[in-house]
Amino acid sequence: MRGGPRNRTLVSLVLAGTLAAWAMGPTGSAGAVSSPDPGASHAAATPTSSAPATAQLADDRLIVTLVPGTSADAGAAIAANAGAQLEARAGDTLVLDPGSSIQASSSLSSNPQVKVVEPNYALHAAVAPNDPLFPDQYGLADAQPGGIRAESGWNDTKGSRDIVVGVLDSGIKTNHPDLAANIWTNRTGVNGCAYGTHGWDAFAKNCYPIDDAGHGTHVAGILGAVGNNGIGVSGVAQRVSLMSLKMLDLHGGGNVASAIGAIDFAVAAKSAGVNVRVLQASWDSSTYVSAIHDAIVRANNAGILFVAAAGNGLDNDGVPRNLDTPGNDTYPCEDPSPNVICVGASTPTGQLANFSNYGATAVDLAAPGFRIESTVPRGLVPGCDPASDYCLFDGTSMATPMVSGAAVDILAAEPNLSVSALKDRILTTVDPQASLVGKVATDGRLDVCKALPNCDGGPQVRPTKPTNLHAQAGDRSVQLRWALPDSNGNSFTISSYEVDGPNGITSLPLTATRLTMTGLTNNTTVRVRVRAVGSGGNGPWASKMVRPYAGGYVVEGSGVADPVGVGGRTPSPISDGPLFPGDLARGIAIVPEGTGGYILDAFGGLHRFRIGATSPLPPTATGAPYWLGWDIARGVATSTNGGGYILDGFGGLHPFGSGPQARPSAAKGATYWPGFDIARGVTLNAKATGGYVADGYGGIHRFRVGSSALPPNTTGGPYWPGWDIVRGIALVPGTSGGWMLDGFGGIHRFGAGGAAPAAPSSAPYWPGQYRARGLGL
Repeated sequence: MRGGPRNRTLVSLVLAGTLAAWAMGPTGSAGAVSSPDPGASHAAATPTSSAPATAQLADDRLIVTLVPGTSADAGAAIAANAGAQLEARAGDTLVLDPGSSIQASSSLSSNPQVKVVEPNYALHAAVAPNDPLFPDQYGLADAQPGGIRAESGWNDTKGSRDIVVGVLDSGIKTNHPDLAANIWTNRTGVNGCAYGTHGWDAFAKNCYPIDDAGHGTHVAGILGAVGNNGIGVSGVAQRVSLMSLKMLDLHGGGNVASAIGAIDFAVAAKSAGVNVRVLQASWDSSTYVSAIHDAIVRANNAGILFVAAAGNGLDNDGVPRNLDTPGNDTYPCEDPSPNVICVGASTPTGQLANFSNYGATAVDLAAPGFRIESTVPRGLVPGCDPASDYCLFDGTSMATPMVSGAAVDILAAEPNLSVSALKDRILTTVDPQASLVGKVATDGRLDVCKALPNCDGGPQVRPTKPTNLHAQAGDRSVQLRWALPDSNGNSFTISSYEVDGPNGITSLPLTATRLTMTGLTNNTTVRVRVRAVGSGGNGPWASKMVRPYAGGYVVEGSGVADPVGVGGRTPSPISDGPLFPGDLARGIAIVPEGTGGYILDAFGGLHRFRIGATSPLPPTATGAPYWLGWDIARGVATSTNGGGYILDGFGGLHPFGSGPQARPSAAKGATYWPGFDIARGVTLNAKATGGYVADGYGGIHRFRVGSSALPPNTTGGPYWPGWDIVRGIALVPGTSGGWMLDGFGGIHRFGAGGAAPAAPSSAPYWPGQYRARGLGL
């Protein structure tokens, strides 16, 4: 579909933005009217009613599809046996009112004459998000002749933050209010960049790709502005992880070295385990460069799609060119690597924009690129309203991220698609347009709905796995919670969930997103799993290894962890933990799954251990503070949402992540004693919404996490004024209180919103020997 290279010299790279690039500025600020495109009809976008972003139930009725051939009498008997009233039958479908019977759904599902049981979902017009500028986004609409039908596509999937897109551009304003939640964060030190960074600056060769032009931020918003958040605009992918790869400067210019450096950062991140699936490239050059081609090939070999702009007239002179004509070349759009998609720009009527390059073999498809509203850094871009975070621009630069966002939506529905299958899906599902025949290879415009399973009557596919699965081990129990899958696979026809554990499979209704498993065996590592059940088949399992237990551990200064019993039950000894040559341990915490934990050293180092030979080691802690040579760390606590907090001696609470899990929100309201080393222990409540810091005298100080309320005041605890003896604090699971640890190993009870828990049934104690350093339950 594209010719081979012709010229092989080094060139400058320029962005493919508004006509003569960014230098000419936007077509107007948000709400302004630009000069009309001669090839476009400027019908206003039709506002649509706002609908919820997730499936809603109209009522509690059940829609039951019977095995074909089931008789009327058999259908009536099925309803009666389930304790439900048969309201109507149409063909092989029954409408049942379950009344007060909460067992009706599970009873019906187990009947061999029942094919599927589904809730009575509410139906809406195509899903429109509540972003206030969405009515201006004609390119995403179903009703507009030039729209890509993202609205209908969002019925199936809205994207996924598990999918990373590298935005090869001028950088991204990562704290933009409509982008921040969808910005990729480096959590494992990829390519030597620190935890909490968001990409790579290929000019400065550092990890802080600041957008000083605005073009990259505008492109990023088209692709993946947060959708349905009540502000600004929506991206084609409402959920995504945007990696900022700065390779264009503030004037929109780049070079071969910057392009290669940015591409290779993404490829290296992919090899390090980051799920980079798409590279977004709204820039072009008139000359083929072997080195850039080789970098794109490396991306292809890594399974990364490369979406490139067709350009706005050769050399940015504003005259569109037929790229099939010898001498009219635009790269990387015409790069011969099989992972490249080349995108031209279309108007609100679906025609090719009068500034867009074209080519019946060189350009693959068109997407909206005229008067596209998106995010910008406030006050930075000339011609935009200096008081607004949004602005309108034209260009193939704006069309290209439409395709990149669609790729994210497709991958959210079918995450295992290869790069070739993903490209084929996009190009074979375009909306054919007579005006594009002979202009682009597919003769059509991007159609998100067609590209998604079953959005336009395509084959049914199973849902993706549930997201955000968390497990909290307890005494002979495990509490599980999860969130909806990123893709339901088939227009919100997930009918239920299945939870698999040591006692078999439990079926739960669609409305359930948590379950407590009881009757489990303590000190035995087991796998628990959750999956969605849909009409397209069962989704894949989301799984966790868990280890129910009772009690906890006291850690000595040497790193030895001694079990503490509750009610005669004690956890297994730890293994693979650290042993220090001196008094260096300062705290201990168990991960929520009960399979292991972390021992904290005096400098802030977190050392993993496992509980039980078959348990996995906890993920490596990421983003934690470290004070080499400075004995200041005093306590550690893990969060049920992943990661946790390290306490310093002055009362500072420092969040850390665990593996790919982000750091928890900042702790607020905690007592702080600057320069006074008196804090001695920290603990979090079961929901990780708040907790307590203990000082050396036994004082207990509350804190909250994020916007949560402070936890209740404590009562009944010990207090030793002037005697620095406290060495740990922990809330006892399943109770309304906790324990405080002194330096000799003594454990003292306190209440936290209720009665103090019972004393431990067994615990180490060293009278006169100052050995205890931390308590973890």
